[in-house]
Amino acid sequence: MKKAKPNPESYNLFLKKTNVFRDKILAIEDSDNGYESANTAGLECLRLKKKSNILKEFLEIENIPCEIIKDSRKIIIEINPFNKKISSIQKKKMEVEWKKKKKNLENNKVLTLKSIHKNDKETLVKASFVDYKYMITARNNSSINLKLEQVGVSGLTLIDEGGVTYALFATRSSSNTEYPNYSELVPSGNIDIFTKQNNGNVDFRAKLLDELEEETGIGKEYVKRISEICITKDQENLVYDICCIIKLQITRAEILKKFKKSKEYVNPKFVRIND
Repeated sequence: MKKAKPNPESYNLFLKKTNVFRDKILAIEDSDNGYESANTAGLECLRLKKKSNILKEFLEIENIPCEIIKDSRKIIIEINPFNKKISSIQKKKMEVEWKKKKKNLENNKVLTLKSIHKNDKETLVKASFVDYKYMITARNNSSINLKLEQVGVSGLTLIDEGGVTYALFATRSSSNTEYPNYSELVPSGNIDIFTKQNNGNVDFRAKLLDELEEETGIGKEYVKRISEICITKDQENLVYDICCIIKLQITRAEILKKFKKSKEYVNPKFVRIND
């Protein structure tokens, strides 16, 4: 290597030798020259004020409760029979827990994960429908010892206006079972038994657009494009989300007019995508 930092030669040489995509790399630097070198090479860079902070910075990254576990351009959800055995003792405990919750919840069947498989072309999610009361009660009472991981769907809704791209957020209502009063990307929801199915596969895109209309009042006629981007996992509640980008042809003012006060959300807000 002939040129020192801030010249990007060291990073460019690394990229050439390893053939790794830039968006898969996090550079770590503790100097102005190093930070400039990484940026010039087109890499995201974590800037440390002191070398001693590196462990603290990594711990903060590891403690993020939600992680991206699979990125994919094509995701398929395949329905399989639910074959996990549930004992009479487990069922009794679940009934007790459910009586505490059932005033606010409906016992529809929702998806629980069986496995995830990825190849070069697609990601296959194998899942089964199970009573929602099994899911929620097992999550709330660890002594039930029934490990069920729910599969849902979530969207990053984007609006282009005045040369700027905005993402739509809203605040979850206080009655929600998960993360009440938190801000969230809109829309989001369970994949239930009523979700459209084709040849044993779940049409999660159609479900997400149904959620969009239900939660915001924005109909499918305003959707320019919808495409899946990844699968995320909520480590705290053991929920997997199939995540999609939804591009809309509508103004922010029109969205505010259409936005309905639903059981799910209040206070819609637009955040510039660069922020």
